[in-house]
Amino acid sequence: MDEQLNESVLAYLQSQQLENTLLGDIAGALQVDTSVLSNSTLPSLNDVFAAVHEEETVDPVLEKKFKAYESLLKSRGYFQGTEEGSQEYNDRLNKARDRFFQKFSGKQAVQKKEEVDQYANLTQEEKNAKADEIKAQGNQHIQNQEYEQALKCYTTAIKLNPQNHIYYGNRAAAHVYLQNYEQSIADSNEALRVNPQYARAYSRLGYAYFQLDEFDKAIESYETGLEIDPSSRELKTGLDETKQKIELINRQKAAQENMKNLFSGNAQGGAALAGMFGGAGQGNSGAGQGSEGGVPAFDPSASCI
Repeated sequence: MDEQLNESVLAYLQSQQLENTLLGDIAGALQVDTSVLSNSTLPSLNDVFAAVHEEETVDPVLEKKFKAYESLLKSRGYFQGTEEGSQEYNDRLNKARDRFFQKFSGKQAVQKKEEVDQYANLTQEEKNAKADEIKAQGNQHIQNQEYEQALKCYTTAIKLNPQNHIYYGNRAAAHVYLQNYEQSIADSNEALRVNPQYARAYSRLGYAYFQLDEFDKAIESYETGLEIDPSSRELKTGLDETKQKIELINRQKAAQENMKNLFSGNAQGGAALAGMFGGAGQGNSGAGQGSEGGVPAFDPSASCI
């Protein structure tokens, strides 16, 4: 595939009327014989990129299942006598991977095709109604803590009606429960693309950014959401707890700095540290209690609509 890509790149550059000298230099760098340019059957760049994408695309659900299968193989001694990361270990792993994906990838492809064909003859109005029905099934899966199934339902609903912001928002919530925070951010942004006034998407964004320790982005998300819906308890709570987390981190950094000063013989730093344990620190007697420095609430019963 790499060789075919290089040849197609060269053919494309020739079509742009590049000077022969420069074209020859590029051909040398790509290790491609310029004689291939006379081949009229070379695939287009788009065709090659599509083929590369098809080769490299892996179903994330199937990938997760393979990770579990790999752990099972380890427990049953499949890799016994090899060191993880060694050539022999990787050879065995690749064989197991090939067998696994040969067995299950085809089944999933058939299932997806059947799923598409199942709704192919519906009118858009019928697809919208079906999407709402499947979304409701996803919500029930969320209530039952069946997050993988919920994810599949919301994905199907999106395929049927990609202009419904709620489906993206609900799938963002499912990703949160599965700790797929980057995917949750992507779906939240997609929901906002469809409906910029969808305040709940900002709650998803804030929570996901919080979990990724991107606290400034979390605060920005919560505050933007509150501009749209000032009464949102979810957004207010998320904003408050993110600010508390930042304050806690800053206090911890200050304490660490004071400790460094104390042990380096800095009298001022020692006095500051003593103050933390004496009268000066009594105002923080509640630190660490309640929700301070914790994770913003994410209520399953209120997360999907």
